[in-house]
Amino acid sequence: MTTSSRLPDFMCQQIRRLLFLGKILAATSLPAMGEDHSSGWLPYEESVMKPASQPPPTAEHLAQLPLDSPILRLAYAHLSLDQRGAERHDGSASPEVDAAMTDLQRRGDAATPLLLDLMAKNQNTALEDLTPRLAARAKSIAMEPYIEYLRALVRDRADEISAAAAECATILFIEHGTPEDIETMKKLAMKRPYLEYSVNNVLRAFQPRFAAKETPKPESSTSPTPRPAPLSGRPVQSTPQAKNPPATPKSWLAECLGAAGLVCLGFWFWRHRKQRA
Repeated sequence: MTTSSRLPDFMCQQIRRLLFLGKILAATSLPAMGEDHSSGWLPYEESVMKPASQPPPTAEHLAQLPLDSPILRLAYAHLSLDQRGAERHDGSASPEVDAAMTDLQRRGDAATPLLLDLMAKNQNTALEDLTPRLAARAKSIAMEPYIEYLRALVRDRADEISAAAAECATILFIEHGTPEDIETMKKLAMKRPYLEYSVNNVLRAFQPRFAAKETPKPESSTSPTPRPAPLSGRPVQSTPQAKNPPATPKSWLAECLGAAGLVCLGFWFWRHRKQRA
């Protein structure tokens, strides 16, 4: 009887152990929070994982380097990853960040091939979504190549795009894209609810710019709208009612005088007969 009474307790302990083991297996097999990719995060390319060169290159040194220089590539990669430093480009950033940002702004569109190559060779990493934002902050780089890259990313790798990349794409589409690009991000968020918060959060924060981009601008015309030409080729004639002249003042005055004369004549006959009577 003692054994039968302890049997349920023993079974409960085994069930708890199995459940605990299942939780551990689930935690180790599922991706970490924030990684909703079919292929997972990929590692950075080896050339950008190196520590910054010592001493850090100056702006004058970077200006003398070609685009295929490993030192310049490493400097731009560290600048992209140091977005906080890029935002603080006011003299208070670290020397290497300040030097790289100065060189990037000086090169302008000439740096685009290097930045696009950094993005293409570091897919599904922070470099892929931070680099176009860096190009936008430089203020001296045309954004159309980066917008085309992000369009291809959303179109061809929709199942791999991360929340950070979706947020970056939505921001840049609002600032430099078209209403169709914004609709594409909305549809992507509906297809992948994991991205819904990031996309909608950006749309709410950038609502004034988003509304201005959605509202069609009125077409401006330099000349007034011409009047339609008549089918016969002749000037438009006035209506027949406009041709009828109003009554002349002379005919109206004659009628009034005639009526007044008859009244006076009748009054004179009535008074004359009354005096005789």
